[in-house]
Amino acid sequence: MQRHHQTQALLLKSDALGETHRLGTFLSADLGLFRATFFGARSPNSRLGALAVPFQHLELWLYHQPVKNYWKVTDAREILPLDGLRQDLERYLAACLWAELALYSHAEGDWAASYQHLAEALTLLNSWPPSEVRPLNIQFCLRWVAFLGYPVTFHDAKSDKIGEKNHIIVEPESLGALIRSPLGEYPPVNNPALVEDRIFQYLEEVLGRTLLTLKSWRQAHVAQRPGGDASDLNEKKEGAAT
Repeated sequence: MQRHHQTQALLLKSDALGETHRLGTFLSADLGLFRATFFGARSPNSRLGALAVPFQHLELWLYHQPVKNYWKVTDAREILPLDGLRQDLERYLAACLWAELALYSHAEGDWAASYQHLAEALTLLNSWPPSEVRPLNIQFCLRWVAFLGYPVTFHDAKSDKIGEKNHIIVEPESLGALIRSPLGEYPPVNNPALVEDRIFQYLEEVLGRTLLTLKSWRQAHVAQRPGGDASDLNEKKEGAAT
């Protein structure tokens, strides 16, 4: 393995390491999921400190330490500002959920597609109207299920098989349209709150683990807000990112 490497990556997670460093978990097209250390990033005068936060889209210059087998970030620059993800609670919660999905359900062996899919989604989410984040999240999660190739069977919302596991309750035609439509261009779906809940259940079932960010997402959407953040999947505000 080459000791020096340059790549573009999404920073999905950033953890404190010791007193002055940060350990980042990244997704890139060529390295897949990997960790790299921002040495000194927690120091007050660190040039890399501002970049060592989640949801950064970065160009990285890395050094691989062969003896201890770890990556070190020697330099980095921001490819595209994604500050909007951290300026609104709706966007931030959705970004946290998408990052967790990428961490635990990435398509191994197809890193380039995983990276491209998530990068495009986060870029769109960055300037998405907050009132429309919930339907966008439904579409992204559903498309991610299809992207990973997990088997999904469909039942109508009025079916008597509502209690069955591994079924998303939605009309097949609407569900197929959600998957096929470009992200952000979603058709109307009946009972979107119910569809969202079943998608989340299905994701946890196929992954075999609890998605920690779902607790925060569900708590933030217990009450239906005026304007229908979960009532109409067919309307978006003008000016949404393209």
